[in-house]
Amino acid sequence: TGLRSFAKYVPDKVVKQLISQGKDAKIGGEKEYVTILFSDIEGFTSISENNDVHEVVTSLNEYFDIYVHCLEESGATVDKFIGDAVMTFWNAPTKVENHEFVAVKTALEIVKEIDKLNDKWKLEGKKFIFKTRIGINCGDVIVGNIGSTNRINYTVTGDAVNLASRLEAANKQYNTKILVSESIYNKTNNLIEYYYIDTVKVKGKEIYVKVYQPVKLK
Repeated sequence: TGLRSFAKYVPDKVVKQLISQGKDAKIGGEKEYVTILFSDIEGFTSISENNDVHEVVTSLNEYFDIYVHCLEESGATVDKFIGDAVMTFWNAPTKVENHEFVAVKTALEIVKEIDKLNDKWKLEGKKFIFKTRIGINCGDVIVGNIGSTNRINYTVTGDAVNLASRLEAANKQYNTKILVSESIYNKTNNLIEYYYIDTVKVKGKEIYVKVYQPVKLK
């Protein structure tokens, strides 16, 4: 019962790992190679301000039920919810084979499932829909328990995380639903068909990266 309750607040993989090892959760981390996904809902602030609060919250819960199911089926660690946004990563604490491909495949599935949900809402006469925007990147990050002595979060941090977040935001500029980095493209283009979108400058850095839109599995 305790595990089921805690798993609603933190990744169950982390809880199970702590229980099996008989250890306290302590601050600390290590470098790991992971794939990171950020997402949010386009125009959610406007939707929440212009519609019934109960209807928006109920719809958001329905949206997250579908979204998180897709993530958990893929072996992802759902890091946190930030309002309507979701931060997720693969390959920690549990290893996931071909996690770069798994992440993009899962993103395509999420978009497909949310499109079905939006179609259902239209038939029900709902006044709004949720348009998902997703950014995906991979790289070396610091993975572990980060925070204060009394309050910690099992999460990832580093440049690779920041780029995933910025790719999510860039969807607005390019009118796309999913954007991935050049690193993801190089690891998965033999399995996934892509459109090249642009070469963009990363905010805060003097480097440019190519970004791609996944279309379908090959």
